[in-house]
Amino acid sequence: MALLRNTNGFQFAGSTLLYYTGDASVVSIPDGVIKIAEEAFANNKKLEKIVLPDSLECIEQNAFIKCKKLKDVNFPQNLKKIGASAFKECGLESVHIPTSVEVIEKSAFQFCKNLKEVMIAPPKTQLIVGGYVFQNTAIETIVFPSGVVEIGNYAVSSCQNLKHIYIQEKTAKLGENLVYLDSTLESVVIPNGVKTLKLKTLATDGMLNGALCCASKILVPLGSLKTLQKSPFEAYHIVSIAAATYMENVAQFGKKEQKAWDAYIAENADQIREKLGDNLSAEIARYFADKGL
Repeated sequence: MALLRNTNGFQFAGSTLLYYTGDASVVSIPDGVIKIAEEAFANNKKLEKIVLPDSLECIEQNAFIKCKKLKDVNFPQNLKKIGASAFKECGLESVHIPTSVEVIEKSAFQFCKNLKEVMIAPPKTQLIVGGYVFQNTAIETIVFPSGVVEIGNYAVSSCQNLKHIYIQEKTAKLGENLVYLDSTLESVVIPNGVKTLKLKTLATDGMLNGALCCASKILVPLGSLKTLQKSPFEAYHIVSIAAATYMENVAQFGKKEQKAWDAYIAENADQIREKLGDNLSAEIARYFADKGL
């Protein structure tokens, strides 16, 4: 067992920082610390800035949860893991994730309501972004760079200022309700390589007929999808009604899906025209003309 030692309000066990009992507003963690333990700074009411050492590799779950005044934190270039709820309900205003990080676990920055800027560097290997990670924050634009292989459920949901989402190459899996209740959303770009698109991945109000229709520009390469859940028609409906650019892809589905698609369009043509406005594509305009809608 590693020997416990106390230094300047820190309690260590080997290279792990177990907890901090001081009352400083600015705290610099000594070099040589590799891990910050669960709840090491939880509910600290005075902490405003934390300086993390280059040696740090792991921030465990709840390490800084509910540090309401914490606005400033640096993430060092050797950091690999940001644990679940590690910075949940903090006062952070910006977050820069370095290339070394391999996993950001669920709810890591959830309810950081002052968080406006998130910069994620392309990972050296790969990065998994857990569910609810940036839920209920103030971000306006987020880029998930190449190398982010998975984005969990509700990852950027309930972000009332969110306008633009860019998901770059090599992201294979997107969770459900990624942008649920993001009412200001204007654009979503999803890359080739996404293999699974669930019915609710991009739902903005949790209802099939409302999915993605609040966004004016949705770009999704249907040809790359391997799994369309719940059904080919429903997944196609999500991306095509809003994006209005993939009418030619209807042919890849069977007659049953084609019939369902035609019925849906006929019933909702006026709503689609009104919602898309100037973004109505030539493909859908021709479709409307061909069907006499």
